[in-house]
Amino acid sequence: MSDYTFTIPELRVPEEFSIWIDKDSSDQQKQIQQFLGNTIYNQNQSDFAVELAHHDYIKLIREWANDTFNIPIANAFHVRTAPNKNGIWHCEGPTLSSRRMAFNFLVKGEPGNTGSQWGIYPEWATTRSPLDESAERYGQIKEENQSKVEVMGEHTNNTMYECFAYNTTILHRSINENSSTERVLLSLTIPEKFSMALVQKMYNEGNLIK
Repeated sequence: MSDYTFTIPELRVPEEFSIWIDKDSSDQQKQIQQFLGNTIYNQNQSDFAVELAHHDYIKLIREWANDTFNIPIANAFHVRTAPNKNGIWHCEGPTLSSRRMAFNFLVKGEPGNTGSQWGIYPEWATTRSPLDESAERYGQIKEENQSKVEVMGEHTNNTMYECFAYNTTILHRSINENSSTERVLLSLTIPEKFSMALVQKMYNEGNLIK
C-alpha cells in the first residue's frame, strides 16, 4: 500500500462488463466537467481521453458496486490511453471535482506493460508530500510543461479486471508507451469525504467490501 494507490486483489469487476467499452453516452459528456474541472479530454483530439460511460452501463455498475462496497459510487468513466502513448499529467480533487480518489479496473490493455504514475510539478508544489492537495488549485499542466513533472510513484497493472484504489488529488497520468494495445480503465468515482487514508483504514479493518 502507498499514499498513491493500493490493489484489492480479491475484488475484480465482472469480465462481461467489458462489452460496454466501446459504447459511449455522448449526450452526457458535459457531466465530465464536474469531475475534471474546465477540461474535457477527447479521444479524437488526444492520445488520452476520459469518457462518461454509457448510461445503461452506469446503472449496472452502480448496482454491482452497491452490492460490493460499503461506500457509495458517484459515477463511472472510461479512461483511455492510446497504444504506445502516455496520458497527460492532471489531477481531480475536492475543489474542482468533488472527489479525492477512485476505484479503477483495467478492462482493456496489456497486463505487466501498462500502468500509472504520480508526480509533482516543482513550480506548484508547496511540499513533496503525496498527501498535498495544493496542485489542484492551479488547474491543469500546460502541454509545454508536462515534461517538467517529477515522478514520485508508479504502479503497474499486472492483472486484468483487478481493483486498485487511485489517489486523484495529486498529479497523475497513465503509462502505456511500451504497449501496442489501447489501455482502458473503468474508473468509479466516490464522494470527496472518502480519502485514501480513510479507504485504506476501512480495507485494513475489513469494512470496505461487503
